[in-house]
Amino acid sequence: MRRIHPAGLYEAVCPLNGQRPEYVLRVADRDGKQVIMHDPYAFPPFLTEYDLYLLNEGRHWRCYNKLGAQFRVVNGVEGVNFAVWAPNASSVSVVGDFNCWDGRCHPMRKHIPSGFWELFIPGLKEGDLYKFQIR
Repeated sequence: MRRIHPAGLYEAVCPLNGQRPEYVLRVADRDGKQVIMHDPYAFPPFLTEYDLYLLNEGRHWRCYNKLGAQFRVVNGVEGVNFAVWAPNASSVSVVGDFNCWDGRCHPMRKHIPSGFWELFIPGLKEGDLYKFQIR
């Protein structure tokens, strides 16, 4: 891994061998405290192309199982998948106590052109408070 920006942006090249690499991040804060965490962006989307088709048609009869906050286990990792429809938003983030309510920590991925945004955040538990920051 090499630093590519003085603000703390790093880059690593991983051989794929036909599958997604499994990795964790070791993150140090300004005080030097280190935590090991899973990268939220390493997990595949929860909303399938068929889900997006039905949601856009207004015919997804079980959208309550896909939108909002859904507890999941992905590749053996427990966490919460967040999904929201915000077609006119320029950005959507998940904020909560787990990231000091900082919208820069967990920006969501947009499904273009559907207007749905989603992100899986590993390690969250039942009762963790959250909101969507929509801009």
